[in-house]
Amino acid sequence: MEFYQTHADAQEPLETWYRICRKAAWSNFSEVKQIYPSTDWVGDGRVVFNIKGNNYRLVVRFSFKYKSIQVKWIGTHAECNKGVSKNPCSHTGLVPVSACAMVKSRFRPAFAEAATRRQAQRPE
Repeated sequence: MEFYQTHADAQEPLETWYRICRKAAWSNFSEVKQIYPSTDWVGDGRVVFNIKGNNYRLVVRFSFKYKSIQVKWIGTHAECNKGVSKNPCSHTGLVPVSACAMVKSRFRPAFAEAATRRQAQRPE
């Protein structure tokens, strides 16, 4: 994964985060906070996770209704604070970073499952 090539120390914490999220059945942000107390809600379904002792930040969009998570941005704490095009940690204008494309791809099975559930729930 491209992000791991430049930030190898993030691999273990991100993969741990991924495993926890795959198993979780969160229905609201309060339930996320029970597992990740330092997580911040930044609006519009977006949540900022502090990764590896706040060295990295992971911004995702939750859809609790469909039990899905979309990775919007990943980077260092410093990048988040200075902004990458627009500040990814603010509630406005998240900009996906190409370095997180591989992280996104790891969630595709979960997105596919969620899409299948949504399709099945739609009235005919």
